[in-house]
Amino acid sequence: MKVITLLMALGFLCPSPNTSVAPVQEEVIVLSLHKQDSKTEIDQFLNQLKQHGLALKKQSFSRSLGKIKRFKLQITHPEGLDWKIKGQGFTTFELRLHLDAKKKVQQFSYRFNEKGDYSKPLSLLSYGKSDYQFRGKHCASTSFIMQ
Repeated sequence: MKVITLLMALGFLCPSPNTSVAPVQEEVIVLSLHKQDSKTEIDQFLNQLKQHGLALKKQSFSRSLGKIKRFKLQITHPEGLDWKIKGQGFTTFELRLHLDAKKKVQQFSYRFNEKGDYSKPLSLLSYGKSDYQFRGKHCASTSFIMQ
């Protein structure tokens, strides 16, 4: 009798295999912009942003000798995102989009020059700005506010 009671107690404490929670499926897509990209490659980068539901309020690319010297983007989303980013003196800009199971962007992160970690994930329910420039030394800043 004691064995049966013990087994019953263990059964109540252990979750059954039928009630286990499936892990959340997340897909990550990395969009890259390189200093030497042509106008066509820049347009492809911007179109990929639009395909994932992000809108561009403003965009500016300053080019010199066939290379991107600096860029400014203002990326928005209907959920409230309003993000301005400026980059200057970079070799690579990477934007990592975190998609849910329905292929919708949930958050994103970014980094410059393939160095170090990506920024902390930034929500679509926030606004702010990020700056990066290299003139002999690296200078980067991000300020974000959740709505």
